[in-house]
Amino acid sequence: MTGDISVVAYNGCGISDTVSKTITVTTYLSTNNNIADNLIVYPNPATNYFVVNVGDNSILKIIDNSGKIVKKINLTIGKNTVDTQGLASGIYQIRIEGNKFLQCKLIIK
Repeated sequence: MTGDISVVAYNGCGISDTVSKTITVTTYLSTNNNIADNLIVYPNPATNYFVVNVGDNSILKIIDNSGKIVKKINLTIGKNTVDTQGLASGIYQIRIEGNKFLQCKLIIK
């Protein structure tokens, strides 16, 4: 997608200057991405672990409510078990990043 953007700035004396740029946005993520569609996370709520089933090698980050990454692991294609025994009870965001996808989900511990 390509579009034009213009910014007009005025100083205190009413003098203005305009800057125009053409920008191009390239989207790599798609709702039709089979790799992201193959993402399965269970059980939720989790007790001592949860399982992540991914269709591509990826990185999983567990993020607490303050935005801190509390765990980061590499995932391989297929079924991966993630240990949650060291995490306090609460709601966490899991962020899974692959070469061609990014997906976020919430998990309860």
